[in-house]
Amino acid sequence: MSQSNPFPLHLPKDRGIAQMSDTIDRLIQNVAWELGNRYDAAVSPVNGHDWLLKLEALRQDSFVLHDPTFVFGEPEYHSDSPVWLALPPWSPELRGQFYRVRRTRNQWTHHVMDQDWGRFVQGVQRIAQLILTLDLDSKKDLFPLNERIAELKNNPNFREETAEEKGAALIKLLEERDRQAEAMERENKKLIIKLEQEGAGNQELRKKFDLLQAEIAKAREERQALLEQLHEWKRKARLNTSEPSDDLQPGEPWRGPLGVRVLSLKRDLRDLYDPQKQILLSDELGPVVTDACGRWLTIMPAGGPVHLTPGGHAAAQSGIGYVYLGRLDEVPDDSADAELLLEDSDEDDEYEVLKSDVVEVATGVRLSDLHGEESAARVAASLAEAQDDGTFRRTRDGALAAQTASGWRRTDKPDEWF
Repeated sequence: MSQSNPFPLHLPKDRGIAQMSDTIDRLIQNVAWELGNRYDAAVSPVNGHDWLLKLEALRQDSFVLHDPTFVFGEPEYHSDSPVWLALPPWSPELRGQFYRVRRTRNQWTHHVMDQDWGRFVQGVQRIAQLILTLDLDSKKDLFPLNERIAELKNNPNFREETAEEKGAALIKLLEERDRQAEAMERENKKLIIKLEQEGAGNQELRKKFDLLQAEIAKAREERQALLEQLHEWKRKARLNTSEPSDDLQPGEPWRGPLGVRVLSLKRDLRDLYDPQKQILLSDELGPVVTDACGRWLTIMPAGGPVHLTPGGHAAAQSGIGYVYLGRLDEVPDDSADAELLLEDSDEDDEYEVLKSDVVEVATGVRLSDLHGEESAARVAASLAEAQDDGTFRRTRDGALAAQTASGWRRTDKPDEWF
């Protein structure tokens, strides 16, 4: 008998990024839990209760029955998967529905700062389409959710969140993830003690422990994704800050007021220490700090006090004056223009890398069908190096752009692959 669904839907209280993100996350987790149970009920009588272990051996991967990555990815990637025993017959349209739900989750996990009300409504519609196609019990949530969306849509006091407000919401999401992680770690310690007391032979307890390990791993992954987005938000805020030192080159005399934040450049750590907060700056801003320190140590090899401005410009004392060390962030090159070329594109222009193949999302046509498996694998490997979202979109000039944690990046044109 399957456990009750632990992911009841949270209706959004407003149109803020935190509320929308929570609703999308709960809806996807809800569907994944129900589908995972449906897979198990359909496949176990045919392939045995250890069917998931057999599938792991076949795929040379590890899976968790209710993990959205597995639940939506397995039927999307593998038309011959045993989970199709629990689903309607395979079709390009149904495969596309799994793809769109999986991508919606990726967008709201890895690119939450880029989301807005329109993308929220679109995401709900994508998930609802799969729910209705598969006739899931989760359909009971769709009516109250659609009613709430209609209420919020007609709210006369609504305004879009500013970048600063989205950043503040992202910090709250991160804090909430930390609280959830702490609760799971406490539960984990209790289970470890119980396993030590009752022995590893308690299969029910062992199953609960294994499931919690998967939940902890997933929570860590999602927290890391939020942390990287927070770092990116802070990076953009720094680059959008205009300061007199914008035109300086590293090593030149400093001009203008010194930054009020005084840090200590640590040579051995290649990091900046904040004596007031008693933290390393890399813990606050990410690996960009380590990279910058590596550049700055070429100017002041011994390290020492550094003045940092809100825009990320650094200065250090040199003789009777101050020298410009450089900026925390290296200014992006012209490849960032790829984002501007995407304004008129839509999902009909999307391609996706599926391990050793490339698929046109709208049609389901695979590159291997047109040019053979060897050529498709070569192109897929090349494209995979350029992205972390799995999706490419055609730009106005016919090239492809890959979505990464730091924005869109141009790649080759499809007609230049061969």
